[in-house]
This record gives sequence, structure tokens and C-alpha cells, in this order.
Amino acid sequence: MCLNEKMLYSMISPDDAEDLVCMWLFKKYGYVTIPSSNKISTQKYECVLLDTKAKERKHVYVQVKKGAVDLNAEDYKDLAGDVYLLTTEGTVANAENYSNVHVVSSKEIFDFATDPVNATIIPENIEFWIRFLGATENQNNKNNGIKGIMFDTNLSYSDTNEKEMLEKNRICAYGAAQRYINSFKKDDYVFYYSKGKGIIAAGKILSSESIRLENADGLYRDVEMIVPPLYANGEIKKCLSAAEIKQLLDRGFYFASTIKTPYLSEQQSLTLINALKG
Repeated sequence: MCLNEKMLYSMISPDDAEDLVCMWLFKKYGYVTIPSSNKISTQKYECVLLDTKAKERKHVYVQVKKGAVDLNAEDYKDLAGDVYLLTTEGTVANAENYSNVHVVSSKEIFDFATDPVNATIIPENIEFWIRFLGATENQNNKNNGIKGIMFDTNLSYSDTNEKEMLEKNRICAYGAAQRYINSFKKDDYVFYYSKGKGIIAAGKILSSESIRLENADGLYRDVEMIVPPLYANGEIKKCLSAAEIKQLLDRGFYFASTIKTPYLSEQQSLTLINALKG
């Protein structure tokens, strides 16, 4: 098992896939769902949304199919409003003939679900499967030699932790999260992931064992910096965003955790290091 588009869609339910499309439409266009509309028994659409920005009432219709199910835009031409069609493995025919019918990319919905910016609006049952697939892939790959870990710098909870890690050439974790420091081995790569920015620095683990912090409840590992943070006027000048990471490595990640899962291979780690240097 691994965290990719096909595997995630195989895990979530049809209702989950529908929820993802509705949340994507809300985030992208401000459309809101009419809750009672998803109780209507119809084969034509799953639910109805409203365009909150329209000057006159405008309905938006959603149809979602999991698997290799084909859809035909012609079946929706008579609906008085925009129509969004998603089939996770099938095709949508004749969409180019109808201006009100829009084909939703299954990859775009997957990227939406795994983007850390959207973590607070992804339903918990979908988030569970994203975390599960990432953790399972980590478990399967943990003994496959040198790995890389994207590690959160705790900026959400501390104004000083990130700076201390970078100045002291360490990777640290505090409180309950300190157990994640034990995920590293000597010679693994660490990527410092700063909330709202992405990867801002990279290094290699020097410590064979986790070390207790002197003045806080936490653990750390010593790091040899490979790509130190690059500052300009007190601000980070160079970083790799979540979108850039996914594009460079052509895969998805679960970013809304201390450890961004799944782990990176040695080659993936070198790809990110070269991009951060460039």
C-alpha cells in the first residue's frame, strides 16, 4: 500500500469522494451544498449546491463515480445550472459540447485532499485514510537503506524552536511528538519543513541515537547541514512549497503532521536537495 491517487480512491467510500468534490468546489468557487439535496433519489446527480456569489439564484450539480465508470455529458444538458462530473477511473464523453458541463480531474481532487492548506476542511474519515496509507508505506520502507524525512519545525506552537534547531544544527521534537525523533537513523536525510513555506533547509543525521534536550521535554539528533537556510532581510529567501515537492517527485504526501509521510527514498532526497540548492 502507498499514498497515491488510485489507492486513496480505493479506500474512501463513494460518499467520501462526493464530499471531497463538494469541499473542493467550496474552496475554489464558494459554492455551498444544500444538505437535503443529497437525500433525493436520482441517478442524474448526487447533490445540489448554490453559487453564493451569483446575483441571481444559480444551482450547481455534482455527479461522482468511483472506479472505471464512464459518464456522458449529454445526460446533463437539460440541468439548469453548472454540472461538475468526476469519475475516478472512467471517462466523460461529449463534455466539450456543453458549456455548463465541467470535467473534474481526479488528480486535482487528490492533490486538494493532500494539500496541507486544506487540512482543516478535509473530513476526518478521509484524513484517516491519507494518514494510514502514508504510515503503511513508511512501515514497508523503513528498512530500505538511507531515507529522507520532511520534519515540521514546530512553528505553529513556538516562535523559537525553528531558529534554535537551525542555529544549533539539530532536529528536535517536543512533548508527545518527541517519539518521532526515533524515526531517524544515522545518515538519514532531514528536511526542515516550516509551516506556510515548505522545506527551508536540509541536512544529514549525525547522531546514532536520540539525545535528551537539556532544558526542555524533548529529543533531538545532531545534523550536518547540507543546505542551510537562505535569508534575506530576515526572511527565508529559498524554500520548496508542498506543491513544488509534489511536482518534483510526482507523488502525493500527507503534510498535516510532524513527520510528512511517506518517507523519501535516497534518490528522492537528493532530488529535493538539488532543487533547494538551485
